[in-house]
Amino acid sequence: TINFEGSVVNAACGVDSSSSNQTVRLGQFRVAEFTKKGDETGRIPFSIKLNNCDITVSSLAAITFNGTASDGDATAFALQGSGAATNVALKITDSSSKNVVPGQPSSTQKLIEGENQLNYNASLISTDDTVKAGSANVTTNFMVTYS
Repeated sequence: TINFEGSVVNAACGVDSSSSNQTVRLGQFRVAEFTKKGDETGRIPFSIKLNNCDITVSSLAAITFNGTASDGDATAFALQGSGAATNVALKITDSSSKNVVPGQPSSTQKLIEGENQLNYNASLISTDDTVKAGSANVTTNFMVTYS
């Protein structure tokens, strides 16, 4: 038996394969760098590339990053896994430095015909005055919404 699966969609663009499985290296930070709630590490850029865009289908795109909101900051992503740092969350911002909230579309970005690159930044943010050491990992799936 062979099962074949697929779909035909009316999407404005395709997602470049280099954007589908990325690892963004946030780095290593000392607990002492987080002295109060809201302290943030340097922002690490990453992007989602869209190709073969047809702006007659849609001219705007937004990205939704799925994940769990942090208990200490609903606009940031909760860290995952056993041994995760305490009172630290992942913050994603768009190219205009606006927060991308877990499970909500980012600000829309205007598409051009052909290739497009949607730019974002990731950082760690303290969600309390007291931080405890641990891993700082988040895995998120993303979805492109066109309008």
